[in-house]
Amino acid sequence: MRLTLLTSSYPRFPGDGTAPFIRSIAQALQRAGHAVEVVAPYDPAVQPDPADTLPVHRFRYAWSRRLHIMGHARALHADARLRPAAYLLLPLFLLAEGRALWRVSVRQRAQAIHAHWVLPNALPAALVARLL
Repeated sequence: MRLTLLTSSYPRFPGDGTAPFIRSIAQALQRAGHAVEVVAPYDPAVQPDPADTLPVHRFRYAWSRRLHIMGHARALHADARLRPAAYLLLPLFLLAEGRALWRVSVRQRAQAIHAHWVLPNALPAALVARLL
């Protein structure tokens, strides 16, 4: 089966503690024989892991590297509330995420979309799945 995995958190570099379990899920699906591609937000700290065999497609949603705070738990202030900029960036994030998901899913001819995290990923995933 061809699967597109949509997530707002994915390890950004080797040893990153940000959502390593999502990579584990994707790798397990890949080992089970599925063709898996990951769609995740861009982050300035991204350094691809050469040992990772999964295709990871990072999407940009802001014009400045400093504004890429959505995903990877960076939109939170003191792990308690959203930063004010997150409210302004959310529409851009959702549009860019949906566009990236559409592009990857069409090119891959995805048979299923796995959206990890209801917020913010469920809406773009449901729309793209419905359209496909």
